[in-house]
Amino acid sequence: MSEVPMTTTPVTELNAARALIKVLPSFGSGAFVQEVAELLLAQVWFETARGASMMNHNWGNITAGKSWPGDFWRPPWFNKTAILALPELTDAQKAHKAKLLGLHQDMLDNKAPQKFRAYPSSLEGLNDYVTRLTREFSIIPEAAKSGSPLRFAQAIRDSGYTPGLLPEKAAITFSNLVKEFRQKGLFQSLPKAQAASSEHSSSSEPQVPSFGEHFASKADLPVLRLGSDGSAVELFRKLAIGGKGPLTADDIETFVKPWQGKHHCKTDGVIGNLESWPAFIKALG
Repeated sequence: MSEVPMTTTPVTELNAARALIKVLPSFGSGAFVQEVAELLLAQVWFETARGASMMNHNWGNITAGKSWPGDFWRPPWFNKTAILALPELTDAQKAHKAKLLGLHQDMLDNKAPQKFRAYPSSLEGLNDYVTRLTREFSIIPEAAKSGSPLRFAQAIRDSGYTPGLLPEKAAITFSNLVKEFRQKGLFQSLPKAQAASSEHSSSSEPQVPSFGEHFASKADLPVLRLGSDGSAVELFRKLAIGGKGPLTADDIETFVKPWQGKHHCKTDGVIGNLESWPAFIKALG
């Protein structure tokens, strides 16, 4: 194992999407669907500044521990002398320097990494990312199969992949990224999770329309915090406590849509849509 220079190896959105589609079967049954591909690309984009700051073909900013046999690169906060030599002519430069000094101290306290894995090619970096997720952080791809950005973000934090992640905040970022991916049709060649599951299920149990198909589910609601927004609290009670089965058309027209209008969201009666879900999280505090 030897140290190599930190080198930017950007990947485009289209190439990243095509590469992820090829490795989806590695995540097991139920993974070859749009929702899983979208959330995994969202995580990669979150880690690498939309692919522009991917370093040494490291798709997931994977750290290099003592057992790592390959090459590695050092992060910009590793060398304190180099940080102290940085200019402080502008407020932005001062803030950047302070941030690096803070990360350097975190590194000394074992709260920030000292080195990251380096790969000779994008394919090798992607394959190692997949291997790490399947072997050490398997709850992340499993959560991706739910199609819920919130559950996905919680899995990233709970697995220890990013311990300091704030799930509610990250879920909004993931939701927005997924919206972009869909608008561009990056994964339109893949089946949707609902369609895939319906092909293998004989259940005729009705879906709850107010939870949407991508961003909210009954499993998500218990972890949400009740805030001071009265309408959000009442909506929470209606969906999680007061409702018995699917909401009626009258419920949607008289209760859900007015709430969406109040929060400047698309009034389609679906709390799980791309506009309403982030607003719902924010309103819940």
